[in-house]
Amino acid sequence: MDRQRIELIDALRGLGVMGILTVNASFMAATFSQTVEAPSWPFPNTGASAGVWFFVHVFCDSKFITLFSMLFGVSTYLVGGEPGDRARTFNLLRRFGWLVVFGLIHGVLIWYGDVLLDYALCGFALMGARGWSGPRLIVIGCIAFVVGVAAMTSFSMLADAHPAIYDALMPGHAGKAAAFQGSFAQSLQANISTWAHYRVLVAVFTLPYAAPLMLVGLGLFKTGVLTGAARTPVYVGGIVAGAVAATGLSVFTTVFIRSNFSDVYGATWDLLLINITSPFITFGYASLLILSARTLRLRWVVEFLAPLGRMAFTNYIGQSVLMTIIFYGGRGFALFDHVDRPKLALIVIGVWAVELLWSHLWLRRFDAGPLEWVWRVLTYNRIGPIRKHSNLRPLPEAKLAM
Repeated sequence: MDRQRIELIDALRGLGVMGILTVNASFMAATFSQTVEAPSWPFPNTGASAGVWFFVHVFCDSKFITLFSMLFGVSTYLVGGEPGDRARTFNLLRRFGWLVVFGLIHGVLIWYGDVLLDYALCGFALMGARGWSGPRLIVIGCIAFVVGVAAMTSFSMLADAHPAIYDALMPGHAGKAAAFQGSFAQSLQANISTWAHYRVLVAVFTLPYAAPLMLVGLGLFKTGVLTGAARTPVYVGGIVAGAVAATGLSVFTTVFIRSNFSDVYGATWDLLLINITSPFITFGYASLLILSARTLRLRWVVEFLAPLGRMAFTNYIGQSVLMTIIFYGGRGFALFDHVDRPKLALIVIGVWAVELLWSHLWLRRFDAGPLEWVWRVLTYNRIGPIRKHSNLRPLPEAKLAM
């Protein structure tokens, strides 16, 4: 792949890194149930707070896990190549194995909402599909996605009819806020407990969603769509489809808020609409970025985001470290359950600024982010360069294998 296409993939990852924090932030600042059940949020859902919730729900929620899932499918191929390449297949197995380790460390010790473990499990399950043709990947991925959404919706309807199911999987927030605000040991125990419960919810609501999109993402890569090689009407159509999907979701969400989150428009319908519209909205975002790369006046957007994406692994973990220092007890400021949505949005913007600045500065001297380098060393079982102009032999696919 040429430099421009490498930079475009990195820019898409950078967009994903920024977007995923907008969704994760409220889970880091309040309990799981307070975030999922909007009326349980510890501050009024009116005015600016309702505006922030609306923006995140319509334009961010599920959109960036969609993007990351698609790009993870791409990286599976970039590292593993075709299934017949035994050496690269072994590297891929080792890569996913280490991702399991990173995911466990991240989820248990830092923040319970880790997705690295789940992505590694999906990678193991889907690695044989990387040899399929682009069209086949897209078709099978789309069919699997529809089946997955149907399964998630059915489970949600069952849980709505039998609330004890959600009570078991998503314990209430009583007492948990105090634990997250407490000592380091107390906040760690609360994190571990939430992580253990979260595993079941991930299996039900994340894996059936993310795994098919990994196939779709790799299919779009192989057909040239994600590398910017498709014709302009493809991306214009993606932008239009994303705008239509966002408009429909906006209307429903507005009604949902004005009903004070009434059960009439409850979790099942909201989940279904989010799941159906998010891939279209996400592809609309990707299409905008790809067309920006083709426009001289807007190319700076790609160049601005690319360093963040080249260090996506480091920045994803870094977000968790920074946010838990701010919100967890025993680690820093213990602001858990004390920050409303508008202030939380300002904190998110502050973390974006820090990560954008440090990514640009770091990559002036180094060829990869620190965690990217460690992961690649473990994957290929040898030391490669991290400083620019090093005499060490570079690791395979160093710029593409996030």
